[in-house]
Amino acid sequence: MVDQERRFKSHVASRLAEDIAWLRQQGKEVLLVSSGAVALGKRGNEGLKRELAAGKGQRLLMEGWAAAFAPFGLDVCQVLVNENDSIDFSLLMQAELQAIINGNDLSCITNNDLIASAIATRTQSDLLVLLTDVDGYLDGEKRRIEYIDIKSISLASASTDKNCFGTGGICTKLQAMAETTATFGIIANGQEVNILGSIISGEDRGTLFTRGG
Repeated sequence: MVDQERRFKSHVASRLAEDIAWLRQQGKEVLLVSSGAVALGKRGNEGLKRELAAGKGQRLLMEGWAAAFAPFGLDVCQVLVNENDSIDFSLLMQAELQAIINGNDLSCITNNDLIASAIATRTQSDLLVLLTDVDGYLDGEKRRIEYIDIKSISLASASTDKNCFGTGGICTKLQAMAETTATFGIIANGQEVNILGSIISGEDRGTLFTRGG
């Protein structure tokens, strides 16, 4: 959610907020896990420690998401978590607010992909969507793989794959898909217009992960 100049991607957030507002109108329950706090906090001060950058950046991250959801009549609430927090996520899903969840890097280093995976498991979610800046899980020729049985993925070999770095943090996303019990998982390009609506409508977007038979 942050560009190379460490600015919040307002245009991307606005499109995702529109998608989420539409999903909520359809009766879907949506939890949003967002990265970006540390990167935002380091803008103008690259030497700032990660913990302090996270604290500074949280305010900027929430301001960005609040502005994105405001045109759709949704207020936001901040939820800072670690991977093993005992938060009542059902309460958040029932609220007339959109929860913006982020790893609490003030207390320990967290990974938002793995946090999203754990939350999807705890809430018995039907779908876990991990958004990145590429079109899904790519093969050696940078072509999108449409479908993967997660049981066929070796995380050990994936970690040495030349595609594993610099392509949207794909290694941790594969780990997140392997660890969650969500019925389905999708890795997709968050820069695409109406990406969440397209996925829910059954369009061929990103890489679909299932548990297989």
